[in-house]
Amino acid sequence: MWLLRAHERHRKLEIRLDKLVESYHLVCGAVGPEWISDQQQKLAEGGRTLSDAHPLYRDITSPTDTSLVLVCELAEYLKAFQRDPAMSQIIADIKSSKFDSTLFELAMAYRWRDAGSIVALRPSTPKGEADFSATIAGKDFVVEVSGFPNDVFAEPKFRVPMIIEQAIKGVIKGRFPVAVKMRITNFPPGNSEETIRHTVADACREFIASEGASTVTDNEFCRLEVETITDRTENNPMMRDEYKRVVDARDHDWDVFQRVVRKRVSPGLPVYRVIFDEEETETARIFLKLPSEKRDPYQQIVRKIKREAAQLSGVPDPRVVLLDVSAVTPDVFQLHLDQIRDELLNIMRSTPELACVWVLMRRWSTALRFKYWGVYVPNPDSYFQIPQTFLQKWLVREWKWDFVGEREFVSYGEEEDLRRYADRTE
Repeated sequence: MWLLRAHERHRKLEIRLDKLVESYHLVCGAVGPEWISDQQQKLAEGGRTLSDAHPLYRDITSPTDTSLVLVCELAEYLKAFQRDPAMSQIIADIKSSKFDSTLFELAMAYRWRDAGSIVALRPSTPKGEADFSATIAGKDFVVEVSGFPNDVFAEPKFRVPMIIEQAIKGVIKGRFPVAVKMRITNFPPGNSEETIRHTVADACREFIASEGASTVTDNEFCRLEVETITDRTENNPMMRDEYKRVVDARDHDWDVFQRVVRKRVSPGLPVYRVIFDEEETETARIFLKLPSEKRDPYQQIVRKIKREAAQLSGVPDPRVVLLDVSAVTPDVFQLHLDQIRDELLNIMRSTPELACVWVLMRRWSTALRFKYWGVYVPNPDSYFQIPQTFLQKWLVREWKWDFVGEREFVSYGEEEDLRRYADRTE
């Protein structure tokens, strides 16, 4: 599916087809056929969902624009550092649960290299090893890169709807369309996913026994309603605007809405193309409300930076910490930046060797590329400062040069960029 989709999308993505194909084979070759086979077998096990697959396996088997671009991006990193002695360990980490952190590590190392520094991966330190070192104008900087778990497929808002869908299919078997509304007040102890699966399955059996009458289940962790879909049934509470951004269509408190439909696959038509076929049979609607999460992003960020700075203790060279906060905030610029800077300065002033901290986020942009936004906080009490010429080149390359498409980015202003983005996506 990935290669078929590459043939369809390469012009809209503005990436050469031969580069997409080469990137796909390079990444698949790096992880190896045995690893890919193991991932396939893992998904074939009973009760498994797409969220159980390794993030990279999802990307090399997914026909989405983000997956096409990510594989091409990763291939660039692997080519750039193919001769680095640490590459064998990097590949091992890519195939493991460390994929997200390793991708960020490579992304940052590549950008520092692209901005003119001499980069070496995984240099030794008194406490083990750092993520990379960078020599800028003759001065060596040791860089620690970190982030927070950022696999959206592993989050409850993705996993729980898939578990509900499996339970519905296992009992209802598509015989009639049903709406399932689940409000979870707290996750049950033990294997919460199995408890949710059995609760939904039992409710569907009760619904069948009631001959289609609406049923309600109340227990210590949720309220669950099952009803037959009619013209009066609650519909999609979300929609897309003219720029294909998801917006709320009305007031509601659901965290997730999902329609389950059945479509006919025409002979010779790639499976992913059925999504564009308007002819479909609805089998279920899933509405989900999850327990509210109370997390303080400031404390999460500060604790993480303290840990990463401690990893570099004893390093004689200037030190740098790069932190990806994409998983803890939807927008780093929506945080109180003065508060973050004050907290970071308190940490850095006690460590004059710590030259700076970058708080970054990775986002999909209207250019159909992943880009990094962030806040750069230098240590005013450090003798070691990153040269302004390097910082300026880093920013210019990030925002002006498309290393995946091998061309300069062109911006026509926010409104026009959004319009062009909508035209280039399906």
